Amino acid sequence: MIQFSNLACAEGSVVNPVEIAFHQPGYATADRMTQKRPPARDKARELYIKGRIMRHFYSSQNPMSAPERIDLTFLTSAPGLKQCPRDDVPEIAFAGRSNAGKSSVLNCISGNRQMAKVSRTPGRTQLLNLFDISPRLATGRIADLPGYGYAKAGKQAQAQWQASVNDYLSKRDNLCGLILVMDIRHPMQPFDLELLEWADASELPVRCLLNKCDKLGFGKQKQTLNQVRTPWRDSQHVSFQLFSALKQTGKQELVDYVLELARGSAQG
Repeated sequence: MIQFSNLACAEGSVVNPVEIAFHQPGYATADRMTQKRPPARDKARELYIKGRIMRHFYSSQNPMSAPERIDLTFLTSAPGLKQCPRDDVPEIAFAGRSNAGKSSVLNCISGNRQMAKVSRTPGRTQLLNLFDISPRLATGRIADLPGYGYAKAGKQAQAQWQASVNDYLSKRDNLCGLILVMDIRHPMQPFDLELLEWADASELPVRCLLNKCDKLGFGKQKQTLNQVRTPWRDSQHVSFQLFSALKQTGKQELVDYVLELARGSAQG
């Protein structure tokens, strides 16, 4: 049978992979199969074969369609903007309060539980941690920003983390999008609102994750989502979704969003 990746057709014509496959020499067509098998079994086998052919055809035509996770490779940890790589690779930043579960979100979408540090003690991320996205998926990078709002950290440490985050967000030319992680039980804290207002005014795409949604019932999840989304319904840059690293709720939606940002920025 002809390999679909090698098919060539006239300009403007439409290739039907099923039709092509069933007309190759030596291929068991429906007429030949009915000589040996009952019609019902023959029909089931025909549908099964067609399904496999179609999946092979479309996956070979678009190998980057709907990846289930984002392959990440650790690049570097930087105490501040000056230590970040100087290039034009698009970056999507992950930000949030220190107890919002940001590291768990990164581990979830990467499929690697060790990708970002997860600890019972919030505020472990004290540096700008950069990860390269696999080039087979997109040209891009993820920046894991220090968490904010950990009261037990010293004032000097808090000030340093805050300064590095502010410097990165306001001056990093590579920044093309922001993922703001919130605990669905405590959404829209003061700094979350400040960050959202700044991103919207800066016309920076931002996706708000209502993380740990498994902690609430389905009805309460939807109610909270609607409450936080309503004030931003006219914004073209702010969007919201439910997420649970534990149950992997919203994982595919977030993976698609991050890759779309990276690919769109790289092409632009």
